[in-house]
Amino acid sequence: MAKRQFKEIDREDFGIVYNTHVRPHLEYCVQAWSPHLQKDKACLERVQRLATRMVKGLKKFTYETRLKRLGIYSLERRRLRGDLIETFNILTGRERIDSRQILRTVRNYKWTTRSLSEIIHAKMLHNC
Repeated sequence: MAKRQFKEIDREDFGIVYNTHVRPHLEYCVQAWSPHLQKDKACLERVQRLATRMVKGLKKFTYETRLKRLGIYSLERRRLRGDLIETFNILTGRERIDSRQILRTVRNYKWTTRSLSEIIHAKMLHNC
């Protein structure tokens, strides 16, 4: 939608448009379904990559430079930060989840394709 409305926008307008229309779609329920396939992560990151190219004067820079100049982080880093915050909340008792049960589950878990964040979120949904 934003690309149809704007060919180029300045940094200030980008912040408003991106935070209002783009980011909520990219991060909707990401802690519950956290993509673990590289193709899914790449697909989401591609949207942010294209959105940052619309900012006037930043098109020629690399993706990482555009993120730095706009003051935003990659979606992968935001997901990791969210997982770390959620883990901290669980371990410090701010969530209604028994952290000992999660740690017991992690120790007994056969590590295949599921990540620690998926185990934690599965336990959260089970305990609600």
